[in-house]
Amino acid sequence: MMDDNNPEKAKISPKQKTQAAAQIFSRLQKKTEKRNSPKEDILVLSAQEKESPKENFSHIELIGDLAKAKEALFRKICTEEEIVELFFSQSKQQSQSSSFLELLQARHKLASEEYQNLLAISSINTEWMPKTPSSPFDLVLGKILVDHALLQRDQIQQLIRIQTTLRKIGIVKSLQELVVICKALSEDIVKPLVAQCEKKIADAKKNSIEQTSIKKQAILSLPGKKYPVMLCFFLLLFLGVSLPLLWLRHESQKKSPETTAVPIKPAKIVEPASLADDLAAEDLKKIAMQKSIQEENSVRDLVRWGNFWISNKQQELLLQQWATGSQLSGFALQILSQEFHLKEENSIARLVWNSHWNIPKGIYLKIQVQVVNPFQKDKVYASQTLETDLYGNLSAEFSFYDKKAMPGLYCFRVIFNFYNQADFTKFFLGLRENQIWETSFLADDAIKTSAYAKLQSKEVREIVEQNKKQYDGIKQWIQKKERFSRKEWEEKNKNFAQEFQKIQEKIENLEKFALSPLYPETKIKLQEMVEKLHNIFTAWRDWQNSFEIKSKEFFQEKAQWEISYEKVQAFLDKEEKEIFDFLESRRWIIIQKQ
Repeated sequence: MMDDNNPEKAKISPKQKTQAAAQIFSRLQKKTEKRNSPKEDILVLSAQEKESPKENFSHIELIGDLAKAKEALFRKICTEEEIVELFFSQSKQQSQSSSFLELLQARHKLASEEYQNLLAISSINTEWMPKTPSSPFDLVLGKILVDHALLQRDQIQQLIRIQTTLRKIGIVKSLQELVVICKALSEDIVKPLVAQCEKKIADAKKNSIEQTSIKKQAILSLPGKKYPVMLCFFLLLFLGVSLPLLWLRHESQKKSPETTAVPIKPAKIVEPASLADDLAAEDLKKIAMQKSIQEENSVRDLVRWGNFWISNKQQELLLQQWATGSQLSGFALQILSQEFHLKEENSIARLVWNSHWNIPKGIYLKIQVQVVNPFQKDKVYASQTLETDLYGNLSAEFSFYDKKAMPGLYCFRVIFNFYNQADFTKFFLGLRENQIWETSFLADDAIKTSAYAKLQSKEVREIVEQNKKQYDGIKQWIQKKERFSRKEWEEKNKNFAQEFQKIQEKIENLEKFALSPLYPETKIKLQEMVEKLHNIFTAWRDWQNSFEIKSKEFFQEKAQWEISYEKVQAFLDKEEKEIFDFLESRRWIIIQKQ
């Protein structure tokens, strides 16, 4: 098929260009004559132009296959339908480079003379209507054929290109006719689709007409602006009368401005103040400020002591021995007396501490008191921050919750922190260092405390031996590679759980009757050893459920348990020695019960 991209496409020769220029010149000349002619001639000419349609054709030169096809059609060697079929065949055989004349010769068996005549034709001049886009009918029909999968999109494009080529040689065929002529589809299939296509086009036209009418109605139905004539007339009349009156009133109120002389007073000469006057003014300000502060503090019941403000009660007590604004020198803070006792109320034990300090009357201190372990001072079991009264007395009371008795060793710490004191206290006492007082005490006599310590040590060793017994049993099962039945396994699991629960209860009972345990580090290591025993039992249980000969996890947990076992014994010996050495040193007091 020959299309616009073919090198043999139609070209306009120089001769045709000259003819076209002559035609344009003649048309321009006719237009000039019409302008200069009378109106009657103009009317006649315009009527003639209306009767004769305008020519939209242009002269082109056909070359190659297009020229041969045009000549064959002119000589009636073949029909339009045959030319359509030949161009369609040529488009399908484009890869074989078959010419139109060869296909025509194969179809009609042309005589040698006709064949030579057509072969000799290389170009033909003819009239051709400029290329117009495909009709909406063809486009809609092509879309329907593609949507129904009757033809491919490439086939539709091929037929449209053939349609454009045929127009150049004067053959006008619709897409419907081309589909039937090229035998792409039968006429029975195409007819229903054509009816569907016509219906779509009609519906589209109808919708466009309805939309146009709706727009026109909408435009015509817009309300127009109406202006009341009488209202406008009266408004103009009012403005015409009122504006002149306003102008006349404005002119009558105009007056010439009167000028009045303003006397200019001479500037005051300010003499510089002397230095003595400035100092006197500052002193007056200070006196006024102090007076206001005194008035304010008098309302708050405060009086001045040096650069500090204290209460009237403090001043009254301090003035008994010292003058106003004075302070102590070389003062050393001490606890003059202190006493401890235990009291039980409703099965709750309380530690009561009373003390008296060597501070002057009128001074108060902030003191922190703690109950700690005598061997590990960082283990604080109770703590309070208190304030002495103005007479140097300080008391504290500690509740030990549900502890009925307190066998064991304890340390009572009293902490004086310089940075926590009031500014006046720091000034008056002149203290610059922190101080700590410690008092170790027993909750019972030494004999009972020693017996309790031995009992605790015995219980710890029993727990250790009970733990070791369980460990030896599991170790023996692993070494013998014993595997138990389901019933035996359930029984051993139950027995281990019961023994493990007993061990946990004994550990908790170690400090059941004491605020702090006698063997705190031993208790921690003992708890770790019990946890390792549970891990060993878990490793043995997993080995029972597996098919392995040895249990790697068991040997790992076994090594860790043995280390914990040695640590428990070492810490127990160490802490037991510290307790009995402390009891023998007599560096403690006994707190009596009340």
